[in-house]
Amino acid sequence: MNREGASIWHLTRDVKSRAVRYTYGCNLEVEYNDNYRERMFNCYTDASGVVRVPGAFSPWVIKETVLEDNFYHELTYHYVWETTSRTIWSELSNRVINIYICDALVAPLWILDTQGYPMPGARHLCAVTADLSGLYSELTLQYGFNGRQYYGVQYSVLIALGGTQLSARIRWYQAGVLCEGPATIIPDVFTQ
Repeated sequence: MNREGASIWHLTRDVKSRAVRYTYGCNLEVEYNDNYRERMFNCYTDASGVVRVPGAFSPWVIKETVLEDNFYHELTYHYVWETTSRTIWSELSNRVINIYICDALVAPLWILDTQGYPMPGARHLCAVTADLSGLYSELTLQYGFNGRQYYGVQYSVLIALGGTQLSARIRWYQAGVLCEGPATIIPDVFTQ
């Protein structure tokens, strides 16, 4: 390593925290309530019988927040399917979580418009994908509203935001044991 390279390496290792330039987060399908009346026509009923509204923003970190090098955000997902669904295996094999950024100091309520496109001032940054087919054996038959039967599975996505680049991992419980596996981050350029 030359002297200049060694100096740059040394200086970058002295940086232990960074202020983020954008507000980071993902889109969620939130349970409907009266605060979401403007999007009532976008509602749907999920497999468990819960009425949901797509396009809400779940902020992970707000613009100008100072993050330590080892900061990560964990988001827990509970995914459900109709008992008659034939796509469970393929959907578990390729789970996708879309990450968005916006240039706002206050997180917006919505990240996607009613057509599913990013709101003004927001953009799609990347997609996190993971193969969760190993969770197939963990699907549990559950009962929702009016005795409606559905399958559900729970897992967490850990996004490391404190370093110089994003990285991701997936966590889940299998037979009561905490498991962790890789996730792939696909830049926006490859997801369009």
